[in-house]
Amino acid sequence: MIQVKRYLNNSNPRHEETKKLKTIYDDRERINCLENLSNELFYEIFDYLDGCELFNAFSNLNNRFRTLLNGSSRRLIINLRFHPETIKQYRSTCIVSRNKDRIISLNLANFYCFNSSFTLFNINSSFSHLESLVLGKMKPNELKSLLINLISLPRLFSLIIHYDDDLKQINNIYQMIVKLPMLKQNVIYAKFIREIIHPESQKVCRRDLLFQDNADSKQRIKTVLQIVDELFNHRILPEEDDAKFAYV
Repeated sequence: MIQVKRYLNNSNPRHEETKKLKTIYDDRERINCLENLSNELFYEIFDYLDGCELFNAFSNLNNRFRTLLNGSSRRLIINLRFHPETIKQYRSTCIVSRNKDRIISLNLANFYCFNSSFTLFNINSSFSHLESLVLGKMKPNELKSLLINLISLPRLFSLIIHYDDDLKQINNIYQMIVKLPMLKQNVIYAKFIREIIHPESQKVCRRDLLFQDNADSKQRIKTVLQIVDELFNHRILPEEDDAKFAYV
């Protein structure tokens, strides 16, 4: 009986080793099947994935995937929201900073909420293919400095700003935004304002401003509107309990 028990105990390590070898073999089979797909199909798949996740998932598989990811024609979509600061620092340093000229979309909403004085990379003319930018949790001076740099971006078509600071600065901020040469759409989410859409007037003639708080009185809303009335003509559109304004 003791001998049988010893035999069973001795057989367990072999069984575990066999399972590990089978797992390794199965993983290699999956990789081999994956490699049978064409480069064109991989490019289509990559278009739906975040650039940082792409590097994490594929860059260490083999040389073929590294070549696909590092190709200069491969455009990247980068989303740095809702990650711990250590991950943001790593991705900013190792991925964003090394691929500035390949990024077409960059989402930095909530990016500055960890440490607003710590900038991991500068958004400047090196982002030569950037078309869409989302910003969040920035102080007015930080935002203004960044807007000055954005003038040098030749392909920036869309700008979304999550702004939760001094509303009196909105007028100055908009005066800087309208100087962006290629901008087609700008959206600001602010403390009392849910959405301000302000494309260039020559391209889109309608602009909506929607307030979040139903308890906002018309007088309070008009007070906020006085900040931006130098830029637009406005009229009130009644909409049940909400107050909605259209700029035309």
